[in-house]
Amino acid sequence: MNDEIEYLKQLVEMNFHKHEFDIQSLCNHISKSRTYIYRIFIFHLHCSPVHFIEDIRLNTAKQKIEEGIYELKVIAYDVGYIDPKYFSKRFKKKYLVAPLNYLNDYNNRIRDQMEYLEF
Repeated sequence: MNDEIEYLKQLVEMNFHKHEFDIQSLCNHISKSRTYIYRIFIFHLHCSPVHFIEDIRLNTAKQKIEEGIYELKVIAYDVGYIDPKYFSKRFKKKYLVAPLNYLNDYNNRIRDQMEYLEF
């Protein structure tokens, strides 16, 4: 993979938590057009920049949910969503379960594993 896509990936990973971070932010950082950014993402990562940013945000949200120390609303803000309802909608689309249900299911699995280990 070339250095330019690696740099773009690093920019996303360093800035995804900012709700205003988007493709235009990437364009501004490397002084290239939206079309150029789109093409480089499709060619190297096989996804659009929007999808890549959202994927980073939702994967990070999933990790934070599993840590179990954050409220869902706080997680939404921490990963760059300003509207918790929109975050929930996007999370459900990707993981096929709402964040609250994912949290409950995850906690139940952990509890079941702990009970199994006690026997």
